[in-house]
Amino acid sequence: DVQDAMNRLQKKYNGYSWNGKIKVYNPYSICSFFESSEYENFWIQKGKTKFLARLINMEHVKNIVDEITIKKRLVVPVDVDDIQKSSDLPVSLLFQTGYLTIKQQKTDDDGEQCLVLEIPNAEVKESLMSELWASLNETSIEIACKRIGLLAKLLKDDNIIAFLKEFNNDLASIPYFESQHAGKYEGYYHSHIHMLVRYIGLPFRSEDATSE
Repeated sequence: DVQDAMNRLQKKYNGYSWNGKIKVYNPYSICSFFESSEYENFWIQKGKTKFLARLINMEHVKNIVDEITIKKRLVVPVDVDDIQKSSDLPVSLLFQTGYLTIKQQKTDDDGEQCLVLEIPNAEVKESLMSELWASLNETSIEIACKRIGLLAKLLKDDNIIAFLKEFNNDLASIPYFESQHAGKYEGYYHSHIHMLVRYIGLPFRSEDATSE
């Protein structure tokens, strides 16, 4: 069905915007699709900036997969050396390298122009989640992509027992010194769960602040 194919292409490769209104396809990915006729992840195959995952602290993962609001004046050229010395989420770098795009422009309460940023499409989300997963678990992006795909499928199928078994296997594979460090805060485990649930497209909040 032509319409189904168009919808799938749009979800996979479309979504980039400079104003939050007009959206465009990733030219490299859509051209690669027309050449191969396969719904593949061409972003990963091209070998994008894998070093970005190493610049992101695990407690920031849930912020990346959700919307991010930033003042427009703060989106400036970045120095990677400065980012490596900072513990802040490198929003400008993620935006400038295509991992985030403009969803909406708005004015905040102080009258400043702000950008609401989000991951543009399924291909980039899959790539970013795989890169972060690989970084957290010290494995290759290819293996991480397969693991996320398997775990996401088990969640979609409501196969919780199999999911917990596979997920525990992943946690057990974390290097000893990393697991000792991760045990100091729950964010490490929240990061994995948050990535998985957002990867399959379900609404999700971890540690949502409430009055109860």
